[in-house]
Amino acid sequence: DNDSYKTLLDLSYIECAKILYDSLKNIQHGLVKPIKQLSIDPIGSYCKRRQEGDEFINWNQSSRKVFNFIRSICRPGPSAHSIIDDKIVKINNSIIIEENLFSDFIPGEILFAKNSSYIVGCKNSLLEIKEVDSNLKVGQFFNSNS
Repeated sequence: DNDSYKTLLDLSYIECAKILYDSLKNIQHGLVKPIKQLSIDPIGSYCKRRQEGDEFINWNQSSRKVFNFIRSICRPGPSAHSIIDDKIVKINNSIIIEENLFSDFIPGEILFAKNSSYIVGCKNSLLEIKEVDSNLKVGQFFNSNS
């Protein structure tokens, strides 16, 4: 739960260079049996390409899924997006609220403001939005179908 896109990117700057160096040495010494990429995957990729719009949060998902989604595209990535009052809001950091402070809420509803963070309802529980680029108000609703 402590890693994010940024922490993994920072780590990859170092570790990928090490892996590349070791791989090149293995190729140089004839320790690698090459295979055609086409034999691995007909398209040449293990994952689908990101596209415009896939950065929007679906508040009808579990708080765990929303939390993981937010940290997977935080800065320096595009940040997670949602819409509130026809305005795009960027969300960069959140934490899961383990205990349910509220029992009756709608996914995407801003239930409580705490210092500069906000408690928002998800499908099954709550999420604390820790870093957001807008001032929000209790009672506002993020568009759940962003």
